[in-house]
Amino acid sequence: MENNKPQRKKIKFKTIFWLLFLAIILGILAGFSYYVLDIYRGRVNIQNLYSDPNNSQNTIKTPAGTYLNQILVEGEGKYSIGPKKPKMTIVVFLDYECPYCQASFPIIREISLTYKNDIRIIERFFPVHENSNELALAALCADEQNLFWSMNDMLFQKQGTFNLTELNSLAARLGINEKQFNTCREQKKYLSILQKDYSDAQQLGVTGTPTWFFDGRKVAGEIPKDLLIKLIETKLAE
Repeated sequence: MENNKPQRKKIKFKTIFWLLFLAIILGILAGFSYYVLDIYRGRVNIQNLYSDPNNSQNTIKTPAGTYLNQILVEGEGKYSIGPKKPKMTIVVFLDYECPYCQASFPIIREISLTYKNDIRIIERFFPVHENSNELALAALCADEQNLFWSMNDMLFQKQGTFNLTELNSLAARLGINEKQFNTCREQKKYLSILQKDYSDAQQLGVTGTPTWFFDGRKVAGEIPKDLLIKLIETKLAE
C-alpha cells in the first residue's frame, strides 16, 4: 500500500499539469480565432487608432502614422460631395458588393448633409468581388446623365437583391436613358477610371473595403457612426 501512494500523487500531478496546459492552449486558440474573425468581418479597433493618452472618452486624437500623398489619395476627386475648399477631406474606397460598404454608405450620406459646408467626401473604387467592376461601371455610366449619386445609392440599397441583367430596369427607375447607358456599359467606357483607382489603392496599401483616408491618413474597416462623428467634430474644432 505504501509503495502505491507516491505513484497516485504523480498521476494526479500529471493530470492537473496537462489539464492546465490544454486550457492555456485553448485560450490562445480562442483569442487568435476571435482576432482573425474580427479582421474577416471588416472591422477595426478604432479605439486604438484614435487613442487619447489621458483615456478620456470625450476626446479623440488623430491616428498615428504619416500623411500619405494627398494627390494619390484623392485621385481626380470627380465623384465627390462638399465644398472645393473643405476643412476636412474624407476619401473612401468602396465596393458595391461589400456588405461593410453597404453598412457605411448611409452614414456617409448623412455626414455629407450634416457637414456639407465643411467636409468633402470623395468616393473611389476598389472592386474585388465577382461583379464589382460591372456595378461600378454602371455608376460611372449613370454619371454621364448626372445620376451618379442616385445610381450609387440604389446599388447599395439593392445590394444582393438583383443580378446584372436587371441593371437596365434599375436605371430606368432613375430616369436614365437606357440606350446611352447600355452603350456606355458595353464599351466599358470608364474602365480606365476603375483601373486607376485600383492601382492607386494598391500603392496606398488598401487591402479591403471600406478603407478611409482622413486628410491623407488611412483607417481600414467599418467605422461606427458615433466615432466617425467624433473624429469629424474634433478635426473641425481645431
